[in-house]
Amino acid sequence: MKLDKLAVSNIIQMGLVQGLNYILPIIMIPYLLRVIGIENYGRVATALAIVQFLLIISDYGFNFTATQKIAVKEKVDNTLVSTIYTYKLILSGIILLITAAAFFFIPMTQKDLWFAVGFYLFFLGQSFLPVWLFRGLNKMVYVSFITFFSKCITIVLLFLYVKQKEDFYLMGFVYGIPAIIGLIISAVLMKKYGIKFVKIRWNDLREELDSGKDMFFSNVIGTLYTTLNPIILTQFAGLYATGLYSTCEKIISVANSMTNAVSQAVYPIVCKKMSASPYVFLKKVKMPVSFLYFGWWPPILLIVSIFVAFQSEWILQIVNGSNSVNEQITLLQVMLFIPFAISLGHLFGIQTLLALNEKKSVRNSIFRGAILNLILGTTGSLLFGALGMGVSVLICEFVVGASMFQFLRKYMRSNKKDIAEQLSYGK
Repeated sequence: MKLDKLAVSNIIQMGLVQGLNYILPIIMIPYLLRVIGIENYGRVATALAIVQFLLIISDYGFNFTATQKIAVKEKVDNTLVSTIYTYKLILSGIILLITAAAFFFIPMTQKDLWFAVGFYLFFLGQSFLPVWLFRGLNKMVYVSFITFFSKCITIVLLFLYVKQKEDFYLMGFVYGIPAIIGLIISAVLMKKYGIKFVKIRWNDLREELDSGKDMFFSNVIGTLYTTLNPIILTQFAGLYATGLYSTCEKIISVANSMTNAVSQAVYPIVCKKMSASPYVFLKKVKMPVSFLYFGWWPPILLIVSIFVAFQSEWILQIVNGSNSVNEQITLLQVMLFIPFAISLGHLFGIQTLLALNEKKSVRNSIFRGAILNLILGTTGSLLFGALGMGVSVLICEFVVGASMFQFLRKYMRSNKKDIAEQLSYGK
């Protein structure tokens, strides 16, 4: 079975979004390091990291749960939209109060104030952008357009207003203003679908938060254990080992971003297909529908990983600008297979278990991986440095994927469907 035109279109558009997310830093980072300096760039990087973590709390798993509900119904639920935005308004208000209170206890200059205001605008723009809505409606073209337009404005503002070291405080607005403009564009697009904000009950909010709590904890746990790796490595193996590991991590993140793009592109389609009939039969072999839409991606990643592994030294020479040590070459060859392991987790977990509403299984699998990563990462860093951490992450990602596969097998055995109906669907 070939991917339908809608799936291919979504994949291309999400690939464009991910590509823009990588092109922007390539343009901005060298300019910022030269203009505002390393210390001020560190402030910007810290602010971006804080915003990204707050966005995880703001998203609360809606990018999966709300996307699934809208994709299955093929229409917008005004109560669902109003409930999600109510949660985001409450959270935004709490963050604003905490930020405002901080100014009374922490000495800050006027530039620090404008710096914080700009990044708060960036948080608002990103938080309220209804990506989950456009994904559910299979209108990824809107996300692509808004992303492209916002990134272009960001580049223009950067070169126009950030010209010396003291201009670092304007970086919040360089990110924030385009985000708000993108939000305004999305509001105009939302009117096309007759979206209205309606009065909701507290029970609506409670039920929606309860529905997304497993994905919320999965996202938080996953973010924490990946963020902790460099910290653990620095503590037990030193900054040099962390530098080796972080460089390789940046290289493999390109493949991981493409996995996210493909996964997000086909997810709403998979949700709709599986709500109608979860399984198909190919040569009398029963498999989830998601395998037809995403199952082709992990083998491609495996082949690419094997090929690139033989080019590790050449790639590192390009990235580092000089000859790399043998330890880093070996480390990259090991870590190149992490994207393949992660893609298996997407296949068994996000594309299949989530579409089957088995959110707890996904959460439990990620939790197992996080605990194992903490144990193996600490031990590996202490004994083998960066290579120990790289091997640890690879093992943990395979364990997460294997755990999700185990939960999937258990689900399929306990939820058997009518064979004739499934055979008819597979023809």
